[in-house]
Amino acid sequence: MSIKNTILSLGLSVALGATSFAAAVPASKKPQGVAVEKIQKIIDQLDLERSDVATSTVKLKFMVNENNEIIVLSTGDSKIDGLLKGNLNYKSIDSGALVPYKVYILPIRFEGENS
Repeated sequence: MSIKNTILSLGLSVALGATSFAAAVPASKKPQGVAVEKIQKIIDQLDLERSDVATSTVKLKFMVNENNEIIVLSTGDSKIDGLLKGNLNYKSIDSGALVPYKVYILPIRFEGENS
């Protein structure tokens, strides 16, 4: 094996290891501060009457990228998942103390009209 192939193999191993490590980082507890307020304002503006969302609580898993944009990973509810992803993904926020690419979990309670 040539030196070039050895370096390439080593580089790929390091890259794959770093990716695996990043995926294995545990999710953080509930985020605090300005980021939560911004997410809450966006959710408050949603037209939930048209979306057929019943009373439920979801755990919004998200992270922010290096541009302080929200990236929704999942919610655990297929109806709400699309709604939140469509309205939150790539919205710029003042992330404050949020670490880029760290997964955060934010519990959100939706209440239907009959609640």
